[in-house]
Amino acid sequence: VLDLADLPKGYEYIVAPFGKGETATLLFFMSGQRLLDARQLTVDASGQVSVGPAQEFEMDASIKQLFAVPHGNTTRLVMILGNGSTMGIYDFDGANKPQLVQEFKAPEDEVYSWAVDTGNALVCLLKRPSALVSTMYQIVKPASPKYTASASADMTTLDAVVYGIYDLIQSTQE
Repeated sequence: VLDLADLPKGYEYIVAPFGKGETATLLFFMSGQRLLDARQLTVDASGQVSVGPAQEFEMDASIKQLFAVPHGNTTRLVMILGNGSTMGIYDFDGANKPQLVQEFKAPEDEVYSWAVDTGNALVCLLKRPSALVSTMYQIVKPASPKYTASASADMTTLDAVVYGIYDLIQSTQE
């Protein structure tokens, strides 16, 4: 267990191997803020893990969500920015400010809410700005030298399934 006394409450984090080092980097962010706090992890000969000093990077927009995704022999950052209207894919070496590789704008009247790497693509969840849950998705695939994004598509929601079952039951009762 690591104790980081200088980190304010409410920060979220990810841990991933960035750059060419053999250790990981802790990345801290607070949703809605622009600051990205990076700290290198080191392991001494006895196996003791320690955390290096904070390196702070001011991003161009507030960070809503942050994800690490593999990219060949490196790891890239995926940031959902602002209110979710923009998603950026960044190169990051663990020591310098992340560099934008490509930016995606959410389709009209939709915002990005989450992303997950499936190994050969990102599945990005989208929702209406006022909605609580994601009901759409978009596939983002690597395509040399950048990425391509599909059009957004609807997901079947639990409500739709429940209402469909209810309608089916009602039709058999008549």
